[in-house]
Amino acid sequence: MTPTTDVPALNVGVMGVTIAIDPEDHLTRSRLAAQWSRATVSELEAPVSGRVGADTGPTQSAHARDYAVATQVTLAALRATAGERYNLHAGGLADDDGRVLAVVAPSGTGKTTATRLLAERLGYVSDETVSITPDGVVYPHAKPLSVITDPTLPGRKEQLSPDALRLRPTPTCGRLARIVVLRRGVPHPRGLVRVPTLDGLLHLIEQSSSVVEARDPLLTLLSLVETAGGVWMLEYDEIDQHVEEL
Repeated sequence: MTPTTDVPALNVGVMGVTIAIDPEDHLTRSRLAAQWSRATVSELEAPVSGRVGADTGPTQSAHARDYAVATQVTLAALRATAGERYNLHAGGLADDDGRVLAVVAPSGTGKTTATRLLAERLGYVSDETVSITPDGVVYPHAKPLSVITDPTLPGRKEQLSPDALRLRPTPTCGRLARIVVLRRGVPHPRGLVRVPTLDGLLHLIEQSSSVVEARDPLLTLLSLVETAGGVWMLEYDEIDQHVEEL
């Protein structure tokens, strides 16, 4: 999208590429800059790989529009990295040595809550997408987190910067070290268990983007899984009871 005002674009570095957000006015740009504080880059740091507009749906609330922007940034980065990355629908955390834990789960199953809790101890990589190169390098997607701030309005999520939530710093990049599939609220949860390799691959393919566009996708994904020590599954009711296991 080409900007139609004199408001400068807000460039954000996500998944190893730069996406330009074109805000409709200075107030919107300021609000988005606060939300994307961990990812903002200058226009000189890297070429822009995609653009999104911040003027979607003028009748929408600011909360809905900000959520839409976050979604469009993620989609633009997925398009820009298609065929080059294994993008898992997962939260990502990193220790001080750059080892990355990917917690894989569909939307609405507690992934952001788990990521937010773990990011009080580990570096925040993403609450949405863990973007992995074929040789295991992980590029952060330090987007704002979608958080329900008013329990009486569960359908309304605010986009809060990891800085505003005081999450630990985001690494420049890391290496995939552990993969855990989250399953919340299952009968008789078993806690953290190892998943057979084939079952683990199926779980990851179901929660991934652009796998079929990668070169030798299954062999490379299998190599990543083996390097990370296989796929684990956490069956749980409350994530705070399993932080040490993860």
